[in-house]
Amino acid sequence: MSENTTLNTEELNNEEVVETTEEHKEEVVEDAKTEETLEEANADEDIEAVINEVKSVIEHKKAESQKVQAIESSVSELTNEVKSKQSEVEAKLEEVGNSLKLIEKKLYRTNISGTGDKMTEEVKDFTKFLRTNEMKYLRTDRDPDGGYLVPTEMSNQIIHKIVEISDLRRLARVVAISTKAFDAPTGESDVTAYFINEGGTATETEGTFGMKTIPAHKLMVEARMTNELLADAAFDVVNDLNMRAALKFAQAEGTAFIKGTGVGEPEGIMVAAGISSVNSGDASEITADGLIDLIHNFEYTNNRVLLMNRQTLGAVRKLKTGAGEYLLDMGLNSMANVGLNGAAGMILGVPVHIMQDMPNVGAGNYPIAILDPQEAYIIVDRVGLRVLRDDFTLASQDKVKFILSRRVGGGVVNPDAILKLKVSV
Repeated sequence: MSENTTLNTEELNNEEVVETTEEHKEEVVEDAKTEETLEEANADEDIEAVINEVKSVIEHKKAESQKVQAIESSVSELTNEVKSKQSEVEAKLEEVGNSLKLIEKKLYRTNISGTGDKMTEEVKDFTKFLRTNEMKYLRTDRDPDGGYLVPTEMSNQIIHKIVEISDLRRLARVVAISTKAFDAPTGESDVTAYFINEGGTATETEGTFGMKTIPAHKLMVEARMTNELLADAAFDVVNDLNMRAALKFAQAEGTAFIKGTGVGEPEGIMVAAGISSVNSGDASEITADGLIDLIHNFEYTNNRVLLMNRQTLGAVRKLKTGAGEYLLDMGLNSMANVGLNGAAGMILGVPVHIMQDMPNVGAGNYPIAILDPQEAYIIVDRVGLRVLRDDFTLASQDKVKFILSRRVGGGVVNPDAILKLKVSV
């Protein structure tokens, strides 16, 4: 009985062990499955993360690509806009340039006074008179010597051109008058200045002033044109007449302002009485010492200029030292301001103006003068420019002669404001 009990007990234990083993196996299998599931889950998560990361990179690249495309598109639009604006600007500039050329042409052809870009009725009538001798609408205030008043626009253009050509007119005082002459005051004695004690009595002094009459002399210019040229509508008869008249007027008056006698013509600065001089220091040539004496003996220093012709200026530039060096290179002459305000250069700080009517260098001549033109000289212009058409004198040559006349005068009002250099020992 005991044996049976023992056997039974062993069988029970064996069954329990088997059951336990089976349960353990099941647990191990379950754990293995769980781990495999976890590993599979982790693997899925890793793959999903990689996929998400790839997607993110792709999206980023796509966004960057879109930005680049947007930038490229903007640059392209901007380039097209710039090209368009450039074309517009170039077109505007061309339009402005053409307008300026047209305005310049019209001003050059018709009026320099700025009254408009259209030819005035007066200029139209005057042009018709020049071409056809039709005088119906010309101004009736005739000159006693004959002729008709030139329109103000044409007169202004001629005067403007004369100023460009005539150096002395640009430098001196110019007075416009409507009478036959101008009375200019001249100082004949100095007025003194002095100090007095407090409460002292002032001494009365008076300067003596005189009057110098400067008449306006008649200056005439003849211009000849063929009838064929006058009939040519494309030919600018007014402008051609203006230019030719201005040149001849300027040349004639420029000569008179330098060496005019004062009888029937302006008085020249080299002819007027009472003007002092210094010697050059040589019987036949200009010397550096003579130039220095001329400049440093002249009392007027604020507005002084030197007048000479081109040949004399050339002689000055050739002055040399005893060693054969040009004084030009040693500071006697400074050419830094060539062309400044019409000057041809500087000598010892004084501007040089070329007046071709000045005498040449020669024994006893006065080739150089220093002056203050504002103090020394007055030019008188009588208002009005007149023209006379002559169809008969040159009719056999199929030409028409135009005679333009104006009145101009000039005179020295202060001889002390001029000093001449005489070629003499």
